[in-house]
Parts: sequence; structure tokens; C-alpha cells
Amino acid sequence: MGKKRGYLAGLFGKVPIWLPLESSGLVLSPAGGGKTVGFVIPALMSNSTNMIAADLKGTLAAITRRHRQKKFGHKIFTLNPAGRFGDILGPGSRFNPLKILEKNWADAKRFRFLISDAQMLAKQLLPEPVKESNNTFFRNGSRKLLVFAFVYLVITTGKVTLSAALRLLSDMGEISSALYAASVDDRLDGDLARMANDILGKMSEGSSEQLESFREGALQVLEPFAPSGVLADATDDSDFDFADLRRMNATVYIICDPTQMEAFASWLGLVMEAAKTELIRNTDGKEVTLMIDEATNFKFATLPALLTSAREFKLCIWLVAQELEQWAHVYGREALETLLSQTEVKIIHGSRSYKTCHLVSNMLGDYSLYTTSYNKGTSVFGPIGVSESETGRKMLTPDEVARCEQAIVFAGNNPPMLLDKIGYHEVHPWWKQADPNPLFGKKKYKGRLRLWL
Repeated sequence: MGKKRGYLAGLFGKVPIWLPLESSGLVLSPAGGGKTVGFVIPALMSNSTNMIAADLKGTLAAITRRHRQKKFGHKIFTLNPAGRFGDILGPGSRFNPLKILEKNWADAKRFRFLISDAQMLAKQLLPEPVKESNNTFFRNGSRKLLVFAFVYLVITTGKVTLSAALRLLSDMGEISSALYAASVDDRLDGDLARMANDILGKMSEGSSEQLESFREGALQVLEPFAPSGVLADATDDSDFDFADLRRMNATVYIICDPTQMEAFASWLGLVMEAAKTELIRNTDGKEVTLMIDEATNFKFATLPALLTSAREFKLCIWLVAQELEQWAHVYGREALETLLSQTEVKIIHGSRSYKTCHLVSNMLGDYSLYTTSYNKGTSVFGPIGVSESETGRKMLTPDEVARCEQAIVFAGNNPPMLLDKIGYHEVHPWWKQADPNPLFGKKKYKGRLRLWL
């Protein structure tokens, strides 16, 4: 663990502890707890593995992009629809999350994935809520319309975008024409016609209001990709393929606009879903790491299931979040059990949640505390009695976990560790290799140097 291989977890005295990762890891830290400067940026500065980094503010790219390009020889792709820090990052790359459907239709070996991939993307756009809801029927109907629009466009034009699907579903005349044309289309072994006839049946008298509810649900999730918005241009075509990360040295930063997080969260989830699918279908080549910072600020629908199989597909996943309860809120209580059981490394930079502190305290376990008692007996001149007792005590109580200033680290089957946190600004030469954080001016961030590499 002392050798420079893997990811820097902290310092044991003056010794840096590097942890390898084969499948998935979790970093937990409240706002201001140091997860970005103490883990995410050090990982980007030190690890040459191909990475896809969810960068919700754009600062990770601004600080580490130039270093990864120069030090590791990586080709850098920045998906940056809003043009965050454009003067530093330059023009962004385009990526169409529906490009995978175009590839499926164009490839005789993949066309049978077309409908299932369209369903997967529709479910990412319109996921099921964590709590049971009575509106499942209407969500299924909206997804069915989305799937039809995606498949119809790619079959008839060879190209499909989210903006094109929005235009199609926004016009009832266009929808009707598309449905009647598709109802006699024998491509996809008649599946396109089957979908069209099913929807046409709902357009009959008495079902028009129901169909309109389906259409409204589909339009709501496509609205962020309206032609006048920044996401339309960014998803109009693709300048690269995520499968390229298996063949070249590359880093992809996916940058959001914090002022439009609801719209960008939908886009970010779609991009991650498309990336995962391409990487799983193309496993030959290099390992790829998903660095998912602020992992609970958006929903990546198949992420909990991916945690159980990432290693087989040469994927490593780092999930960086503020609280476990946020994960449960986004993905559900069962997914929380998956998160805890499937992450081989857990780095806890503190917590303000009693539930989380209690859980960490239990994970640390107990130890035996031996105490010795003395008593004089009934006579001042009598012999002194000595007794010993053994009691169990938590390694750290929930209150002590909450107040702990060190990182609590669980790594595989090793005993838990207490490590001193260290930021990239306290490491030579990272502090000078990293670029300034544009949110704090043009001066490089430097602290008291504590580690020389």
C-alpha cells in the first residue's frame, strides 16, 4: 500500500497510502469535507488510467486537463454544452447519446439491439421513482412513444437525435403520419409496425386523452433538448466514440451547468448510460475508470447493477458522494445495500448524518477494554483486593465518527485504517502541475507541503 500504485487515500504518519482498485470504490464526505482536493483531484493527477469524469462544475477539467494531456499523453474530450470556462478549456466536443441506435441499425451484427437499447435510453430519460407510484402505466406509455420516435427516425432517416424526437412528438400531424407509415413497414421483422399499430389503437375514440397524457410525459423529458437550447447543438452529432477509450489514451470530462442542473442531470445520465453500454460491448483493450463525483446529483439508472459486474468488463468505478442517505433517496434502500456490499474500498472523510455515523461505527467493530479495580476490604489493615474486568467498546462511537478529522478507510479484507487527509495542494509536484481553480482566480492553490513524490 505504500508504493505509488493506485489511488492516494491519505498519509499514515509521513507514508502515503496508495490503494489499488479492481472494481468499485466509495468516497464519502460532506460539503467542505475535502473529497475533491483530497481524493478526486489527486486521482486525476496521479493515475494514468483512461477516465470518464463527471465534472458538475467544470473545475476538475480546468485544474487537471492540461496535466493529464502532458504527463500521460491523453487525448482530452470535454463535453461542455454550456461552454463553462471556455477561455481555459476551449471548444467542447459533441456527443449524441442516441448515436448507439444509429450504430445498431447500420451494423447487421447489432441491429437486434436496436429496440432494447431504445428502451434503455427511454427508461434513463424517464426512470421509475424510488417510491412506488400509481403513474407507472402513464410512464410506460410515455416511454413507448419515446421508443417509437427513436426507432422510427433511425430506420427512416438513418439519424436520430433528441431534438429530432422532440420535433416529431410535438406535432400531432407528424406523429399521425409517422404512425400510419410505420404501421405497414415490415422492417425489424415487423416490430416497428407492431409498435405503430399499438399506439394507433390508443388513438381511437375514447383513448385520445390517454395518448395525450403519454405524449405530454415524453415531451417533458425531451424539452431540455429543444433546438434553441445549448444541449441541442451538443447532442446533434458525435465527435468521438466511448469505445475509443479501449484503444487510445484518453480522458473524457462531462461538464454541467450548475444553473441548469435539472436539465443537465438528464443529459449527464444519458451520456453515462451510452458510455457504459459501449464500453461493455467493447471490452478488448484498455481498462477505463468512471470517476463519478457528486454521484447523487443525477441518476444513472443502471449504476447499482453495474457495481456488481464492473470488474468483468474492465471497468473501475469511483463513487464520490456527500451522504449515504442521498444515495438511498436517489436509488432506493436496496441499492444502498448493493453500494455497501460491492465497493471494495470505502474512504470516509466524515459525515454529518447520524445514520451514516452509526453505520461507520458498526463497520469499525468493537474491541475489548480491560479494567483493573482495587478495594481495601472491610478492614484498613486487611489485604487489598484486586479484580479485573473485560468490557466491549466501539472502536469509534457514532459521535466520535462525526468529530473525526482523519479519513477512515476500509480496503478489502485489511483492518480499517485511520489516515491523515492530504490535498493535492500539499503535494510536490502536484501543486505546481495543477492549474488554478477558475472559481478562485488565477493563482495556483498551494498549502504547506507535506509530501514529495
